[in-house]
Amino acid sequence: MLRTQGIPALLGALYFLSWLLRLVQSDDIYSIVISERPGIRDANRDHMKWLPPWPNFDFGVPTPANIGGWCYDHGQVSCILDEDVDASNTEDCRPIEQVEDTKTGKFYDDVPERMGEIGCYRIYDRCIRYEAQGKLQATFLPRATTFVQGTFDHGLQALQETMKSHPNLQSLGLNNNKIGPIGAKVIAAIMRAEVEHPITKDISRMNKIHSIYLTLNRLGPEGANILADAISFQQRPTGAAMDDNNGLKELYLDSNVLGDVGAIAIAKMLRDTSAEGFRMAGYWASQLQVISLKSNRITDEGAKELLVSVLANPIIHEVKLDLNPIEDQTIVARIKHKLNENCCKALRFMIDYRENQVCLQTPDEDTGEIKPCAPEAAAMADQIRNYYHAEFQVGRAGCCERLSMVRCSGGWQE
Repeated sequence: MLRTQGIPALLGALYFLSWLLRLVQSDDIYSIVISERPGIRDANRDHMKWLPPWPNFDFGVPTPANIGGWCYDHGQVSCILDEDVDASNTEDCRPIEQVEDTKTGKFYDDVPERMGEIGCYRIYDRCIRYEAQGKLQATFLPRATTFVQGTFDHGLQALQETMKSHPNLQSLGLNNNKIGPIGAKVIAAIMRAEVEHPITKDISRMNKIHSIYLTLNRLGPEGANILADAISFQQRPTGAAMDDNNGLKELYLDSNVLGDVGAIAIAKMLRDTSAEGFRMAGYWASQLQVISLKSNRITDEGAKELLVSVLANPIIHEVKLDLNPIEDQTIVARIKHKLNENCCKALRFMIDYRENQVCLQTPDEDTGEIKPCAPEAAAMADQIRNYYHAEFQVGRAGCCERLSMVRCSGGWQE
């Protein structure tokens, strides 16, 4: 007689595993990998550009390129470990560095974790974006199990030096890699990396990274504190990032179990807390425009601290708090209202910049003389102005959405 008692359990296990695999590939947890190659038609391509007439743009349709923060054209493929990294050097190249404490101004030796045990990888210079998306894997025999295959802390450590000094890298996609406080120290080292000119003594950033995506990792409160401290250092008044306004602009920390402790660390990063004794004067994220904190177990306590910071911050455009157990929704509403004010002011700046800089200072190609603004640029400035005024008259919260699409379409360039 056949034994059939275990068949329902086996079928249930197989269904659960298939559900997990579908979840990792879905839009709901922002884990889409940019992997499309040129020449392949994508049905969502038309939604990637912000083209007039603007009111017809469909903001509600997510695409593989902007889910979870990515906002690049299809065909612009991210570099990956297997194809765009030289992993042949097995000798550890990470130095012991002098790190400044943003609270006291004193320096201390920062000894890398597992010194001497990590290789020294090199990302090829052609890369602009690097993607190390962790993937959920499943085995069915001899026993059904699921596990994440990714870079993890030790892989990130091997990439530390190449990311610190890469000449072209702008975005890091490190979602779903079990990155914890050890990996946060690697990101911190990348954010802090500066070099002094041997003659002029001027300092400059060693890399161009302005966007980091760390969704679905294990940073926790400790990791949040490490990142907040490093970003505040990078964007200090005397820092290299301040000269060219080229500091970190976007940080995605969704699903990292930050809790209220982590949220408070992020909040204090978003404002000058020198009067509170938290950091030295001017040490705060004065250039960060977007931070996503979705699904991080943040309650009213952390949300209140974020509200205080947002109210004092004229730069931040987006603070995403969806899927957090915040009971007092008036806190979220006040945050969104202030963010919309910031975004509308940024749109107003775009109008002034286009009219006073781009339009009025464009030399004629033949004569070299300064010519009036091109009709297309003038029309674009008029459209932005009309939208800006409509926002203030009606009181809707749309300036941030509009500004987000400007950024993604390449229009937010000075």
